[in-house]
Amino acid sequence: VWDIAALEVVIQCLKYGSDDLRNSLLNVLRYSSNPHHLNKQSIQFRVLRSLLLSLCERSTTRIPSQAALTCAYLDIKVDVVRDKLLQYLHDPDEDLRSQALTALILNLRYHSAEVVGNCLIQTKSPIKWTTRANAVQLIVSLRSAIEEKFMMGEVFERLQALLYDECSKEVRLTACNTINELGLHSKILQQVVRKLDDLNEDVRAQSVMSLSVLGIKSKSLLNQILDILELDSSVYVRIQVMRALKELGICDRRAVRLIRERARGTGLLCREAQLALLALTGEAE
Repeated sequence: VWDIAALEVVIQCLKYGSDDLRNSLLNVLRYSSNPHHLNKQSIQFRVLRSLLLSLCERSTTRIPSQAALTCAYLDIKVDVVRDKLLQYLHDPDEDLRSQALTALILNLRYHSAEVVGNCLIQTKSPIKWTTRANAVQLIVSLRSAIEEKFMMGEVFERLQALLYDECSKEVRLTACNTINELGLHSKILQQVVRKLDDLNEDVRAQSVMSLSVLGIKSKSLLNQILDILELDSSVYVRIQVMRALKELGICDRRAVRLIRERARGTGLLCREAQLALLALTGEAE
C-alpha cells in the first residue's frame, strides 16, 4: 500500500469515493504494516496528509474518527489530531475510546494527566474484558508520566484492586504483569500479606484472591495461608484459600490433607474442597 502508484489510487478514492469506501481504505492504511516505509517527503504523502486532516474535520459520524486514528498511526502529529483523539476518549463507543487512548499513548506519545486518568477509567468501566486489559497494559507506557505527575499512588491502588475486584482472569493476569513491569510486586505483596490478618473477613478474602494472582512463592507465606484454611472463622475466606490453592496448583502435603479433611461432609465448604481436591490430585470424595 505504500507504493507510490498505490497511494495515488488511495488518494483518489479518499477524495471521490463513498463514505463506506473511505472508511474501508482508512482501515487498510491503519492496519498496513511497516508505515516507516512510507516516503514522507513525497508529493503523494503530502497530499495524503492534507486529505486526512481535512477528513478529520468532516461532520459525518465515522470518517473523522478513522481519519484521526490513521493520522496517529502515520505519525502525523498536529493539534487537530490530538484534540480529536482527546474528544473520542469520551465517546459512547468503547471500542473508539480504547483506540483513541492507544493512539494517544503509543503513536502520538501524548501522556497528559487527562490521558493517564482516562487510562485508569478504562481499566474498570468498559464491558469488554479485552478493552480493560488493553488499558491495563498501556499503564506501563505511561510510567514516566505517572511518576512526573505524582499519580503512582492512584495507579498503585487501582492495580491492587484489579487483583481481586475483576471478573476476568485475563485482566487480573494482565494487572499482575503490569505490576511486575512497574516494579511494584514487592510493595503490593507486602500490603496484601498484611491484610491477611485484618478483622474484616472481606478484606482477608480479597487478600487471598490477590495472592491467587500474585503467587505464593515462599514457604512461610504458604504456611500462613494454610493456617487461615485451618483456623479462620469465616467460611468465605477458607473457600477463597482453597480456590487460590487450586488456581496455583499447589499440591503441598499439608494443603492436600487440609482440603481432604474439608471434603468430607456437606455444605458449600465441602463442595469447594471436593472441587479443589479433584483439580489438585484427581481424587473424588
